[in-house]
Amino acid sequence: SFLPNYKKVVYLDSDLIVMKDIYELYSTDLKDNALAGAVDVCLSGINNGYDERRPKYYTKHAFMKKENLLKMINAGVLVINQEKINSIYTSKQLLTYAQQSNFELCDQDVLNSLFQGSILYLPTNWNTPNYEADTLPDWCVRFAPEYLVKDYKAAIKDPYILHYSSTIKPWNEPGYQHAHMFWQTLKQTPFYEIVMHRRIVENASYFASTVAPATPQSEIFTLSNGLSGRRNAITIPLSFSES
Repeated sequence: SFLPNYKKVVYLDSDLIVMKDIYELYSTDLKDNALAGAVDVCLSGINNGYDERRPKYYTKHAFMKKENLLKMINAGVLVINQEKINSIYTSKQLLTYAQQSNFELCDQDVLNSLFQGSILYLPTNWNTPNYEADTLPDWCVRFAPEYLVKDYKAAIKDPYILHYSSTIKPWNEPGYQHAHMFWQTLKQTPFYEIVMHRRIVENASYFASTVAPATPQSEIFTLSNGLSGRRNAITIPLSFSES
């Protein structure tokens, strides 16, 4: 069985910020459902006309019923009824099911397919996607049923968990919508200087490799919080001639 010592589990992706007491989420009454999650409004839009191919894939290859295509959940935030799942499936059965089809969204497709009809739907506030206007996910959302779009717009104003679920991440694009919330949160942790150091080195490396020759140097660095380590610094020439 899977995690046999737990009756209930809260699963969270790594690209999100928890902005409300997580115990409230954990306290969700799952009743007899296998898991709880919020509807993926972007995926609902995809299945509701944005991509004519996707519904065919879900019904044929992901074994989804047509009536469930517009209420598939996002797997980034889940409350899992371990006791119920372990009473139905073994770990081997779950893995076998996941391997029997070419699931495009991996674990998300597996969970929606396997537990359709046994999902408790959470308010979108508990898994609020961060879609900037006129990006691909935003266009997909526009095809979703009106009630889901309305729910999403309300949730983005008061997210309990903000999920940077698109391919654009705040640590790569600091100017992206709501990226400042990630950086504000990061500043409250011991990892802020480490992340900033990595970003500086990565950016310098990119600049050096695309614009000018660079000379790698190894040196010891010490952060103000007392952590230390070894890094590969990049020495960038102050001037260079065009070829």
